This record gives sequence, C-alpha cells and structure tokens, in this order.
Amino acid sequence: DSIPVSHFEKLEAFLASGGRIAIAMNRVDGDLQSSRGTGVTTGLEAWLKAKGIEVEENFVIDAQCAAIQLQQQTSFGMFSQQVSFPYLPVIATFSEHPITQGLESVILQFVSTVKYSGDTTKRFTPIMFSSEKSASQPAPVFFDVQRQWAESDFTQQELPVAAVVEGRLAGSGRSRMVVIADGDFAINGPPQQARRPR
Repeated sequence: DSIPVSHFEKLEAFLASGGRIAIAMNRVDGDLQSSRGTGVTTGLEAWLKAKGIEVEENFVIDAQCAAIQLQQQTSFGMFSQQVSFPYLPVIATFSEHPITQGLESVILQFVSTVKYSGDTTKRFTPIMFSSEKSASQPAPVFFDVQRQWAESDFTQQELPVAAVVEGRLAGSGRSRMVVIADGDFAINGPPQQARRPR
C-alpha cells in the first residue's frame, strides 16, 4: 500500500523538531509459493531518496544464510529437507555503534542494499553488512530452491543493509534516522516455523 502524503508531512515536522526515527522497510518481497521475488513501492523509498538515502530495489544474496524447509515427493512418500537459501542472509558483520552493540547475528528475509547519495551536510554510517561472500540481484527474480550455488555466485562483500543518518534531515533542526532494508527483520516466525541460522 502507498503511504499517504499527510503521513510524510508529519514525519517531516517531527524530524524538523529534532526527532529521531527508526524505519524498517521492505523494498522487495519474496513469495516462495510462486517462487517469485518482486519490487515493493510504497512512497517511502521516494521520500528517503529525496534525503539522499537509497534503499535499492534488489535482493541481497549471501553464502552465509538461513535454510528453508523443502517438501519433496518421492516414490516412498513426502519428505522434508533443509535447503540453504541465500535470500535469507545471516548478518554477522556490524559497525561499532550503540544500536548494534551486543548483536551476534540477525537473519534478514529478502533484504536490500542501502546507499547514500546525498550531500556532506549529513553523516551516513552503515551499521549492518552482508558477509564477504555475497551479491545483489535486481528485482524481479525467480527463486530456484533446488539451485546448487557456487562460490562464483557471490562476487561482492560487505554490502550495507542498514545505516544511521544524522544531520539536517528536515528544516534546520538536527535529527537522526535509522534505516533497515528489511521490514520483517524482528519477526522470526511462529515457534514451529522459526528460522534458524545454518
């Protein structure tokens, strides 16, 4: 759903008064039933981009990832198998920052990269990164859950997936914003389906 303009006006006023905002947003979404990954547009990405903060419409893939349960039919019946799924990166590289202090790892589901294209009046600090064996794929994508991933699939390293931006974000007041490129990062699923690092 699109976010109404009136909501952005309230956010602008809050930032102009020196407010602090935490944003966890999905720029992409994945559907394992249809094996498709698509872009997400809400208006939030355009609002952030106007401030020089870009949450890109891509999927981070990582060799250091969580697994999904795959059901397979055989002549003996159905059986379940755990399959590594690079679209669920296990983030274990963090900047030294009060927000990430004490974190060991976080599973991010269909996360995107974050970059800064604004001016030098703001301070942009990436705080969470993919591993040294990662990459990004522009949306849309097709999920091949049976794919045998090779080391050559992961040609990038330490892609930023969350950042802190400080400075004059609206008006003349100094404010701060945390942007995490996964709106579901705090949700690990119900106890029976909780995702686990592999």
